[in-house]
Order: sequence, then structure tokens, then C-alpha cells
Amino acid sequence: MAKPYKEVISESKMELEISLDELFGTKVPNDQALREAIGQAVIDTIVNRTESGEGVNGRPFKPYSASYKKSNQFDVYGKSNDVNLTLTGDMLGTLDIKAQSRGVIKIGWQDSTQNAKAFNHHTGDTLPRRPFFGLKDSEIAEIKKEFQSQVEAESPTRTRRLGELVEGLRRLNQITREEV
Repeated sequence: MAKPYKEVISESKMELEISLDELFGTKVPNDQALREAIGQAVIDTIVNRTESGEGVNGRPFKPYSASYKKSNQFDVYGKSNDVNLTLTGDMLGTLDIKAQSRGVIKIGWQDSTQNAKAFNHHTGDTLPRRPFFGLKDSEIAEIKKEFQSQVEAESPTRTRRLGELVEGLRRLNQITREEV
């Protein structure tokens, strides 16, 4: 499945630019509440999967090193052997909708410190590589399924058909008046 988003992966900018028209295969209505709901579903999907210890590749994250398990930081933060990229919760907790416009949502981090943490985890720059940022095909399909009926109900095609129906009723009303 082709991904309906573009990734920007750098130390200064981690971002998913999601094309809603590509995701749903139709022109999505210009509805801010709908965009925000879809964006939040994307964020929740990434955060929940990551907190469960699974990467965007569908595999469990690499385990913690023996030296990290023996560190004070490991003890102070009450870490377990479950790798979930949540030392303090700040990185995943600040993943947000950065921008939105008709048909596009941008997901990422506004805070440069949290963005750098995400980059390090995702790419393995200074830590073991644990790719988490993005969506699996099954997650894309689930988000599409969750919002498909809303998109279809508000789609321009439906609006155009409704307009054609109203125009047809006007004509019928006019013809009826002419016959009377």
C-alpha cells in the first residue's frame, strides 16, 4: 500500500505530512473538526503502539542494554525491561498536530528538544535504533475505516448530488405550477 503521507526525518524536524485526499481516495471536505479528529487518531495510534513496545515496522523494540539497566537513570525512573520510549513521557506526550489546511495534516513536534529525542530514537543516532514514527499499512486502513463514513457523508460529490436533487425538485415544482 502506498503511504498517504510524506515523512520528514531530521534532527530539527520530524514530521508526517498526511494527504487526506490520498488517504480516502476522494476530495475530503474542508472541515477543521474532521481534520483534527483524524490527526488525533494518527497521534493516538503512534503513541499507543509505541507505548506497547512495538515499532512502525511491526517488530518489538530492541531491548535495553545491560549497562543501561544497571544505570541510576534506569532505577530513578522506575524502568522495567519493557522498551516503550517513555522515560518521562514528554516526547510522546508532545506529539501534536503542527499544522492543517484543506486536505493536509502535519503531525510532529513543536519543541526542538522533544523533536531531537524522537529523531535519536527513530534513527539510532545516539541510541539503539527504534523506529516508531509513521503508520503501518494496517493502521492506515483502520484510520481510513474509522472516518470513511464521515468523509463520504460530507464529500463534495454528495453535496453536488444533493444540489442536483434540489434543482430537480425546483424544476418539478415549476412544471407543476405551469400545468395548473
